Amino acid sequence: MLGSTDQLALWGAITGSIGTTTGILSLYLRYKQQKRDQANLTCEAVFDHEFYQNSAKPRYHITVRSVGRRPVTVDHVQYRMGPLEFPKRLQRWYKWQKKEWLHAVEPSTVANLTEGTKVKLPIDPQRVGLKYVYKVKVVDQTGRMWPVVWPSQKRLSTITHHKSLDDQSDGNTKRKYTLHGMEFQDKFRLMLLWNPEDGKLNSMTGRTFTFDSMKKYSEKLARLNDVEIPSFMNDGNRDF
Repeated sequence: MLGSTDQLALWGAITGSIGTTTGILSLYLRYKQQKRDQANLTCEAVFDHEFYQNSAKPRYHITVRSVGRRPVTVDHVQYRMGPLEFPKRLQRWYKWQKKEWLHAVEPSTVANLTEGTKVKLPIDPQRVGLKYVYKVKVVDQTGRMWPVVWPSQKRLSTITHHKSLDDQSDGNTKRKYTLHGMEFQDKFRLMLLWNPEDGKLNSMTGRTFTFDSMKKYSEKLARLNDVEIPSFMNDGNRDF
């Protein structure tokens, strides 16, 4: 059985542990609150495309989101460039530290961000040599840099790749069609448009075929040209 002295010692140890835990928890909550009150941006590059006939128009941008409570004003986007060939590309870290091989692009309009808001900063592939970009950062007006989630050069080469392959059209007083083929990213696409009703040449409907290989693309293209399109043009068969 514990004596009074032992009981007091045990009670002191318990209350001391509770006090220590409460203090640590209070510090942690205060740290979390302080972090929330600071500026915080998340930045990610998005590589979308808008399709028109046999072309894929780039719609690239960087999405910047404010997830902190302090307002942030974007000053510019910094692209960290470098050569592709070895060993010259090994110099890029040294060059960046010397403020070289950097390409700054300012937004066309002032981008003021408050908590919960976002902005899309366009990426102009004609202005920025994408294949030479290694890293990207969004710089705010205090000079703080926020890293952008940016794909590897190999991945970037794939998701931005597009090439026209075929482009043909024909028509008569009753029917007309257009057929566009392209290589897009790591796929092959055929886009076929035709008028759904005889004689109504201004109203068009369409269908897109996507293939994993050039072989399958070529097989479908041959079937369209040899069987399905002649059947449509001659007999009005729209079973593509």
